[in-house]
Amino acid sequence: MTSLGTMCPVCGVEGITWKMVPKYRYTESGLDNVLLMGSGVRQAKCTSCREKLTHIEAEWQLQQVIAIVLLRKQGLLTGSETRFLREAANLTQEELASHLDVKRQPTISDRERTDGPAMKYTEDLGFRVVILHQLLRFLTENPKENFLSKAHFDILKNVASWLTDKAEELLAAKQAKQDLELQRDDSIWTAETLKEAA
Repeated sequence: MTSLGTMCPVCGVEGITWKMVPKYRYTESGLDNVLLMGSGVRQAKCTSCREKLTHIEAEWQLQQVIAIVLLRKQGLLTGSETRFLREAANLTQEELASHLDVKRQPTISDRERTDGPAMKYTEDLGFRVVILHQLLRFLTENPKENFLSKAHFDILKNVASWLTDKAEELLAAKQAKQDLELQRDDSIWTAETLKEAA
């Protein structure tokens, strides 16, 4: 744990005392549903300038771990979650629009301002694939910016592989054109695929 001094970083007065916060809502992340538990957060209030100070241990690592959690999230991503992930992957809105083949940059901005799900399922899946690959590329090319443990980095690589496979399956299914063969027997229409499911 980082050793924090007793000097207020705002006004320079000595004498502040840091206290551990066992549960902290991390709204600084831009997300309103992130709770930090345990011993990673300390707070103090300066008696001179009255400034409330917060210190979060290993904040860069924390943000990268949040990105992994969001990429593995069940359900569709919200607007604020897509913004968090774009920033974690070190992409501008214009760069992300280009990767997603979205014609207008404001579309990205519009999605990031959405309270509910920012995209439909297929767009969400494509977004996660792009973010994962960009995040992996950024962290690999900039090892000093990689604050993940080896275990977390391996999880990130596994998620990238799994999501890429899912996206490729979806794309193949969308592109595959095949005849649907149905047959009428015993006064009902049926198909081989339905017989297999029965």
